[in-house]
Amino acid sequence: YDSNSVSINPLFVTDSTLVPTNLNLDNLGTPVSGLTDDINGTTRSITTPDMGALEFTGADNRLAAGTYTVGSGGDYATLAAVRQALMSQGIAGAVVFQILSGTYTESIALEGVYGSSATNTITFQSAAANADSVIWENTGSSSSTNYALQLSGTDHVQIKHITFKGDSSSYSRKIVLGGVVDSVTIDSSKFLGYQGGNSNNHASIFGGSGTVATGLKIRNNTFTDAGNYAISLNASSSNSATGLEITNNTITNTYSGIFLQYYDGVTIRGNTIKGSYMLDYGIYLYYCYGANVIEDNHIYAPDMTYGINLYYCQATSGNEATIVNNLIRVEDTGILINQYNHYQNVYYNTVKVRDQYALGGSYYQNQYITVKNNIFSTLASTATMYFGYQVPGWVSDYNNINTDSNYPVYYQGNYTLAEWETLGYDSNSVNMDPIFNTDSTLVPTSYLFENKGTPISGIIDDINGV
Repeated sequence: YDSNSVSINPLFVTDSTLVPTNLNLDNLGTPVSGLTDDINGTTRSITTPDMGALEFTGADNRLAAGTYTVGSGGDYATLAAVRQALMSQGIAGAVVFQILSGTYTESIALEGVYGSSATNTITFQSAAANADSVIWENTGSSSSTNYALQLSGTDHVQIKHITFKGDSSSYSRKIVLGGVVDSVTIDSSKFLGYQGGNSNNHASIFGGSGTVATGLKIRNNTFTDAGNYAISLNASSSNSATGLEITNNTITNTYSGIFLQYYDGVTIRGNTIKGSYMLDYGIYLYYCYGANVIEDNHIYAPDMTYGINLYYCQATSGNEATIVNNLIRVEDTGILINQYNHYQNVYYNTVKVRDQYALGGSYYQNQYITVKNNIFSTLASTATMYFGYQVPGWVSDYNNINTDSNYPVYYQGNYTLAEWETLGYDSNSVNMDPIFNTDSTLVPTSYLFENKGTPISGIIDDINGV
């Protein structure tokens, strides 16, 4: 059904006339035999008639390429006026909207913008190039208006140097993505939220079920306070999104950090996730296939349950996923290879936990997991590396598997390190206290296990670039 149908706001002139003005809707119908004119007697196109009762021709008054100011005294007095211009006129080239300093309480929803492309981009940024100068606030009071900015099928958008605020105890999302979105970049902005509860009504950047955001870039932002995840994106099992990069963000006290579902080949690099109100997950990938990269992230959340959690993330031989150069200090489990994960390479990570396992795989159907050059340390008198089911293709060596338990490994049963080695695993691994300088930095000070790793092709520096 409806393979040639669309979901586009007509942008009617008035409710009494219902004349569409949205150029995106022009000429999208199909000829119907015997119906040659519209309600006003205007002859319909014989090849590309319009949908609806009125045959209309949108005037090509697209916004010219250039920079426009927004705010009191600017080219557009309000963000709502910008929305109206984009939706009714479209653009003829790249446009930049410089938002003048101040606080804006308008929630705007954009759909597809006529004329936008990889070269004809749409940029929203503070005129002062300083996120503190512009506060764009979510004042919505229902689930349908729970956003400051909503992009639904809106492509080629760049957002820079803006503070997005939403601190209502009921609805506090800031940027919401919907439909199929391509090439959106969110850069050098701040997100201030509501610290409380655990509802996705409080996620700072949110993409609901079925939102396919291809080529999304979230970088150099700060997220402070939320009640769910700083970033929560859920694509579609029938249409996974690709090209997602989440890099160099600082996430503080947002309950959980990053959740991704049905995003393939993701890059999560250089992020800091920290705070006393980080309680659930640092990074959670759910049904994310392909060569995902989780690299150079620092997770310091002493009361967090899971640092990194993978569920049904399947890569392939020669195109493996990597978890590399991450510093993780959490309460329960540092890295959880949950179940149905294939071809995951875990290299050069430093993980310290208080109550359970630094590396865990409690469930079944994990395959081809390679674990090298890691420091796994637990303060609990238990195994620091725990797998409850057999893992075909398991490779593990050159690790520091540190615990005060006599059995540092649980693999369908408890093993001393010597017993574990007789099975062909970790023959070059040790169990030594790293004597970290602090829990927040996890720099080892013990010289006893210095230089005990093995080179890994393609990985030439550490989390600090050394």
